[in-house]
Amino acid sequence: MAILTELYPRCNNRDLAGRLGRSEWAVVGKARGLGLTKDCRRNRRRWADRGRPWSSQERSLLQTLYPTTPNEDIAEQLDRTRNAVQMKARQLGLRKMEFWSEQEDQRLREAYRVCSYGELARRLGRTLLAVKARAITLNLEPKVAPWTGDDVHFLREAYATMDIDAIAATLGRTGAAVAKKAREMGLVCFRHWSDRDIRKLRQLYLRCTIQELADAFGRSCDSIRAKAAQLELSKPSSSSQPEETVPPGDAARSVGVCRDWPLASCRI
Repeated sequence: MAILTELYPRCNNRDLAGRLGRSEWAVVGKARGLGLTKDCRRNRRRWADRGRPWSSQERSLLQTLYPTTPNEDIAEQLDRTRNAVQMKARQLGLRKMEFWSEQEDQRLREAYRVCSYGELARRLGRTLLAVKARAITLNLEPKVAPWTGDDVHFLREAYATMDIDAIAATLGRTGAAVAKKAREMGLVCFRHWSDRDIRKLRQLYLRCTIQELADAFGRSCDSIRAKAAQLELSKPSSSSQPEETVPPGDAARSVGVCRDWPLASCRI
């Protein structure tokens, strides 16, 4: 503790973690508990980089950390000043997560088992991420049961021959969950293309990206490309492709709909 108190204000969290044999998050959490802060003078060297553009990775990390992490800790991880973090967060419309009241916690506990995360977020006026994080903090039972050994064995045996929807119905899971687990298990390369799969691929190929199709079919991107080539399917080139290739209502939803097929339900 004495080492942390002495070095935290002027040392990098990664170096401290290595010296103390702890994770960076453990160092930050303990320092925060002790009321330690970084020495602002050490950030002066960063002013030379104040015009440095933000990369997509930095923006993504900022969006993830900002609601629950002190700005000085974010600045430490991104090697930027605290003011730069605050200004970028304001540009992106980010806000700090508000504290949960006892009444809100009680409402969450009462509705947790019967409402979806989206409905809970709407009722409580919170983001989806905030609701999920609070449920974990309150030790509420996960809505989705963990995969058991029997579940994994059944999926491995059935994946090559059964419909994803049929597997999902048998396991009491969504088709998206089954497709994700199959990808994690490396089963996507061994799945037979049924006639229904092929018809559906023909219907969706021009309206969805390769990644969206891979997610919908529970296959790899290479598998989608190979089958499309075999079926002689091709996407229009950028020079000949019309400015709008999908109806305006669909185009407005970048992760939304391929005509009548919601991507979340574009499953086999």
